[in-house]
Amino acid sequence: MDLQAWDNVLSIASNAVTGLSVLGGVIFGGVKLQEMVKNKKMEQAFASAIALKDEIDATRGRYNRMRFDLTRIMTFIDTLAKTGQKVDQESYYQIQGSLRDMAENTFRIGSCFVKVSHYNVAIKQPAWEPFNALLNSAGETQLAISKLVNLITQALLKEQITAEEFETIRNLYDEHGERMKGVNYAIAGIDIIKFDDLFDFSKVNKKSRD
Repeated sequence: MDLQAWDNVLSIASNAVTGLSVLGGVIFGGVKLQEMVKNKKMEQAFASAIALKDEIDATRGRYNRMRFDLTRIMTFIDTLAKTGQKVDQESYYQIQGSLRDMAENTFRIGSCFVKVSHYNVAIKQPAWEPFNALLNSAGETQLAISKLVNLITQALLKEQITAEEFETIRNLYDEHGERMKGVNYAIAGIDIIKFDDLFDFSKVNKKSRD
Protein backbone atom coordinates (compact mmCIF):
# COMPACT_ATOMS: atom_id res chain seq x y z
CA MET A 1 0.00 0.00 0.00
CA ASP A 2 1.55 3.29 -1.13
CA LEU A 3 1.56 6.56 0.76
CA GLN A 4 -1.53 7.89 -0.98
CA ALA A 5 -3.47 4.76 -0.14
CA TRP A 6 -2.51 5.03 3.50
CA ASP A 7 -3.52 8.67 3.49
CA ASN A 8 -6.92 7.74 2.11
CA VAL A 9 -7.41 5.01 4.72
CA LEU A 10 -6.38 7.31 7.55
CA SER A 11 -8.70 10.04 6.30
CA ILE A 12 -11.63 7.65 6.14
CA ALA A 13 -10.84 6.29 9.61
CA SER A 14 -10.41 9.78 11.03
CA ASN A 15 -13.73 10.92 9.58
CA ALA A 16 -15.43 7.85 10.98
CA VAL A 17 -14.01 8.45 14.45
CA THR A 18 -15.01 12.12 14.31
CA GLY A 19 -18.50 11.18 13.20
CA LEU A 20 -18.84 8.68 16.02
CA SER A 21 -17.56 11.28 18.53
CA VAL A 22 -20.08 13.87 17.37
CA LEU A 23 -22.92 11.36 17.39
CA GLY A 24 -21.86 10.10 20.81
CA GLY A 25 -21.72 13.67 22.10
CA VAL A 26 -25.25 14.31 20.90
CA ILE A 27 -26.62 11.11 22.40
CA PHE A 28 -24.58 10.73 25.54
CA GLY A 29 -23.87 14.41 26.10
CA GLY A 30 -27.56 15.00 26.76
CA VAL A 31 -27.60 12.11 29.20
CA LYS A 32 -24.54 13.49 30.97
CA LEU A 33 -26.14 16.94 31.16
CA GLN A 34 -29.28 15.45 32.68
CA GLU A 35 -27.18 13.64 35.27
CA MET A 36 -25.36 16.87 36.10
CA VAL A 37 -28.66 18.67 36.56
CA LYS A 38 -30.00 15.87 38.77
CA ASN A 39 -26.85 15.82 40.87
CA LYS A 40 -26.89 19.60 41.25
CA LYS A 41 -30.54 19.56 42.25
CA MET A 42 -29.86 16.86 44.84
CA GLU A 43 -26.95 18.89 46.20
CA GLN A 44 -29.19 21.95 46.56
CA ALA A 45 -31.95 19.86 48.14
CA PHE A 46 -29.51 18.39 50.64
CA ALA A 47 -28.09 21.83 51.43
CA SER A 48 -31.58 23.23 52.02
CA ALA A 49 -32.38 20.34 54.37
CA ILE A 50 -29.18 20.97 56.32
CA ALA A 51 -30.05 24.67 56.52
CA LEU A 52 -33.50 23.82 57.90
CA LYS A 53 -32.04 21.42 60.48
CA ASP A 54 -29.45 24.02 61.51
CA GLU A 55 -32.23 26.58 61.87
CA ILE A 56 -34.25 24.22 64.06
CA ASP A 57 -31.18 23.57 66.23
CA ALA A 58 -30.57 27.31 66.61
CA THR A 59 -34.19 28.28 67.26
CA ARG A 60 -34.29 27.49 70.98
CA GLY A 61 -31.27 29.69 71.69
CA ARG A 62 -32.50 32.42 69.36
CA TYR A 63 -35.97 32.46 70.92
CA ASN A 64 -34.51 32.50 74.44
CA ARG A 65 -32.45 35.56 73.52
CA MET A 66 -35.62 37.08 72.09
CA ARG A 67 -37.39 36.49 75.38
CA PHE A 68 -34.50 38.03 77.30
CA ASP A 69 -34.58 41.14 75.12
CA LEU A 70 -38.36 41.37 75.49
CA THR A 71 -38.06 41.19 79.27
CA ARG A 72 -35.51 44.01 79.20
CA ILE A 73 -37.84 46.11 77.02
CA MET A 74 -40.79 45.37 79.32
CA THR A 75 -38.79 46.55 82.32
CA PHE A 76 -37.96 49.77 80.46
CA ILE A 77 -41.60 50.35 79.49
CA ASP A 78 -42.73 49.64 83.04
CA THR A 79 -40.35 52.32 84.28
CA LEU A 80 -41.73 54.80 81.74
CA ALA A 81 -45.31 54.02 82.79
CA LYS A 82 -44.55 54.42 86.50
CA THR A 83 -42.51 57.63 86.17
CA GLY A 84 -44.57 59.26 83.44
CA GLN A 85 -41.45 59.82 81.35
CA LYS A 86 -41.30 59.76 77.55
CA VAL A 87 -38.83 57.53 75.75
CA ASP A 88 -35.75 59.31 74.39
CA GLN A 89 -34.87 59.06 70.72
CA GLU A 90 -31.85 56.78 71.12
CA SER A 91 -33.74 54.28 73.27
CA TYR A 92 -36.68 54.32 70.89
CA TYR A 93 -34.58 53.36 67.87
CA GLN A 94 -32.69 50.71 69.85
CA ILE A 95 -35.95 49.12 70.92
CA GLN A 96 -37.39 49.42 67.43
CA GLY A 97 -34.34 47.63 65.99
CA SER A 98 -34.58 44.85 68.56
CA LEU A 99 -38.28 44.35 67.88
CA ARG A 100 -37.69 44.26 64.13
CA ASP A 101 -35.01 41.58 64.56
CA MET A 102 -37.37 39.55 66.74
CA ALA A 103 -40.12 39.67 64.13
CA GLU A 104 -37.72 38.67 61.35
CA ASN A 105 -36.32 35.76 63.38
CA THR A 106 -39.77 34.19 63.69
CA PHE A 107 -39.91 33.78 59.87
CA ARG A 108 -36.71 31.72 59.64
CA ILE A 109 -38.07 28.22 60.11
CA GLY A 110 -41.01 28.81 57.77
CA SER A 111 -38.73 30.26 55.09
CA CYS A 112 -36.35 27.30 55.30
CA PHE A 113 -39.24 24.86 55.10
CA VAL A 114 -40.58 26.58 51.96
CA LYS A 115 -37.16 26.27 50.31
CA VAL A 116 -36.93 22.58 51.22
CA SER A 117 -40.40 22.01 49.76
CA HIS A 118 -39.35 23.64 46.48
CA TYR A 119 -36.88 20.77 46.01
CA ASN A 120 -39.56 18.16 46.80
CA VAL A 121 -37.86 17.18 50.05
CA ALA A 122 -40.46 15.66 52.36
CA ILE A 123 -40.54 15.23 56.13
CA LYS A 124 -40.65 11.57 57.07
CA GLN A 125 -43.03 9.94 59.51
CA PRO A 126 -43.04 9.94 62.50
CA ALA A 127 -40.98 13.16 62.33
CA TRP A 128 -43.86 15.02 60.67
CA GLU A 129 -45.94 15.27 63.86
CA PRO A 130 -43.38 17.21 65.96
CA PHE A 131 -42.21 19.13 62.89
CA ASN A 132 -45.76 20.23 62.05
CA ALA A 133 -46.22 21.20 65.71
CA LEU A 134 -43.07 23.33 65.40
CA LEU A 135 -44.37 25.05 62.26
CA ASN A 136 -47.68 25.82 63.98
CA SER A 137 -46.04 27.03 67.19
CA ALA A 138 -43.55 29.18 65.29
CA GLY A 139 -46.43 30.70 63.31
CA GLU A 140 -48.36 31.47 66.50
CA THR A 141 -45.22 32.98 68.02
CA GLN A 142 -44.79 35.14 64.93
CA LEU A 143 -48.35 36.45 65.26
CA ALA A 144 -47.84 37.11 68.97
CA ILE A 145 -44.59 39.02 68.45
CA SER A 146 -46.13 41.02 65.60
CA LYS A 147 -48.98 42.17 67.84
CA LEU A 148 -46.52 42.94 70.63
CA VAL A 149 -44.24 44.91 68.30
CA ASN A 150 -47.14 47.07 67.06
CA LEU A 151 -48.45 47.74 70.54
CA ILE A 152 -45.05 48.60 72.02
CA THR A 153 -44.19 50.88 69.09
CA GLN A 154 -47.49 52.74 69.43
CA ALA A 155 -47.07 53.08 73.20
CA LEU A 156 -43.53 54.45 72.90
CA LEU A 157 -44.70 57.20 70.54
CA LYS A 158 -47.09 58.60 73.15
CA GLU A 159 -46.26 61.31 75.62
CA GLN A 160 -47.01 58.97 78.49
CA ILE A 161 -47.75 55.25 78.80
CA THR A 162 -50.71 54.64 81.09
CA ALA A 163 -50.99 51.75 83.53
CA GLU A 164 -53.80 50.30 81.43
CA GLU A 165 -51.69 50.38 78.28
CA PHE A 166 -48.81 48.70 80.07
CA GLU A 167 -51.16 46.00 81.35
CA THR A 168 -52.32 45.30 77.79
CA ILE A 169 -48.70 45.03 76.66
CA ARG A 170 -47.98 42.78 79.62
CA ASN A 171 -50.79 40.42 78.62
CA LEU A 172 -49.40 40.13 75.10
CA TYR A 173 -45.94 39.54 76.56
CA ASP A 174 -47.35 36.65 78.60
CA GLU A 175 -49.13 35.31 75.51
CA HIS A 176 -45.84 35.35 73.63
CA GLY A 177 -44.25 33.39 76.46
CA GLU A 178 -46.92 30.71 76.20
CA ARG A 179 -46.40 30.43 72.45
CA MET A 180 -42.67 29.99 73.01
CA LYS A 181 -43.35 27.03 75.29
CA GLY A 182 -45.01 25.32 72.34
CA VAL A 183 -41.93 25.98 70.18
CA ASN A 184 -39.56 24.55 72.78
CA TYR A 185 -41.77 21.49 73.29
CA ALA A 186 -41.88 20.79 69.55
CA ILE A 187 -38.11 21.20 69.20
CA ALA A 188 -37.59 18.72 72.03
CA GLY A 189 -39.57 16.20 69.95
CA ILE A 190 -37.39 16.83 66.88
CA ASP A 191 -34.07 16.75 68.76
CA ILE A 192 -34.32 12.99 69.28
CA ILE A 193 -34.79 12.34 65.53
CA LYS A 194 -31.68 11.68 63.41
CA PHE A 195 -31.14 13.61 60.20
CA ASP A 196 -31.62 10.51 58.03
CA ASP A 197 -34.94 9.84 59.77
CA LEU A 198 -36.11 13.42 59.32
CA PHE A 199 -35.86 14.08 55.57
CA ASP A 200 -37.03 12.08 52.53
CA PHE A 201 -35.09 12.88 49.33
CA SER A 202 -36.68 10.18 47.17
CA LYS A 203 -38.82 12.63 45.15
CA VAL A 204 -36.21 15.35 44.56
CA ASN A 205 -35.60 14.39 40.92
CA LYS A 206 -39.09 13.17 40.18
CA LYS A 207 -41.60 15.23 38.24
CA SER A 208 -44.77 16.30 40.02
CA ARG A 209 -46.91 13.87 38.00
CA ASP A 210 -44.73 11.00 39.32
